[in-house]
Amino acid sequence: NYLQQVIDIAQQLGLNSSNYIFDPTMVRGLDYYTGPIFETYVKKPQIGSVTGGGRYNNLIADLGGPQISAVGTTLGLDRIVDTIIDQQLLTNKLEHGSIKVLIANFGLPSQPQCLNLATILRQKNINTLVYPYPDKLTKQIKLALSKSIPYLVILGPDEIKNNNYTLKNLNNRQQQSLDLDQLIYQLQSPKNS
Repeated sequence: NYLQQVIDIAQQLGLNSSNYIFDPTMVRGLDYYTGPIFETYVKKPQIGSVTGGGRYNNLIADLGGPQISAVGTTLGLDRIVDTIIDQQLLTNKLEHGSIKVLIANFGLPSQPQCLNLATILRQKNINTLVYPYPDKLTKQIKLALSKSIPYLVILGPDEIKNNNYTLKNLNNRQQQSLDLDQLIYQLQSPKNS
């Protein structure tokens, strides 16, 4: 039974059974769903579902693609933002000048490594911003300067090949090639605060 498999997996993941409800009367308004559907709610504020989706085995083929089974979801960004505000989940607002480092974005193939680096730096409590799309380095530096971001990390093809990072100090224009541990040390150093 498919439903029992879902319940078993939820239990194996350690999900508390009080956090999910199986409702056989739930209906979503789209007819391409072919299996289980779901909606996600928050307890406060009571604003309706914040996500919803389900299983659709024929949709890709119906749109001219191959016969592939899939599961999809949507996010209600307005409702998620309302929840964040209501729950005061962003108590540490980033103020002008509070971002320590901008990671330059050159697109593929380095983009996944840039996002991974951002996660690592954030886990080390280093306020990090990834430039939102691939662009010329001069434009990325201009953004960093306009936001008073003191450091730029470059992770381009040369850096990937050499397994290092280029850290550019935007205040004195000096740059250095560092491995990950050195990069973290430099960014956490009190003299670089």
